[in-house]
This record gives sequence, structure tokens and C-alpha cells, in this order.
Amino acid sequence: ELKKVVISEGVKEIGDYAFRYCENLRKVEIPESVEEVGISAFWRCDNAEITLKKAKSEFIIGKDAFYNCKSVEYVEEEIWN
Repeated sequence: ELKKVVISEGVKEIGDYAFRYCENLRKVEIPESVEEVGISAFWRCDNAEITLKKAKSEFIIGKDAFYNCKSVEYVEEEIWN
């Protein structure tokens, strides 16, 4: 039933398999404080549109973290200041 996730500013890591198979998930917002997205964290969240509020190069991204997600967008942090 989970449809939207907004990770709170200050969270540093999204753990392995955290939202795996959340097929109803539509929107995820990940703040710039997150430094690591774990293995298969959003695996098979087929309809999820995920926005990460910093550059891809600034993350540790686990294997298959965003496997089969509809959309993953990295937004440079300057836009959010």
C-alpha cells in the first residue's frame, strides 16, 4: 500500500532491501544527507519515480539498488539551496 516515501534530512543510509518489492510505490524523495543506498534497496519498485538531491558521483550505490524502477533522477544540490 505504500505509495510515497520522503526520507528525512539527516538520514545517512538507506539499508539493503529497505523497500524491495514495494510495487505500489510511486514517488521517492531522497535528501542530500543520504550517502549510501544499499543493495536492492528499491528492487522491483517498478512504478517508482526516485529523486536524489545530489550528484550520482557523491553516492555509494549498492548492486541493483534501483533495479527496474521507472525513473531515477539525480539533481545537483545547488538547486535545493
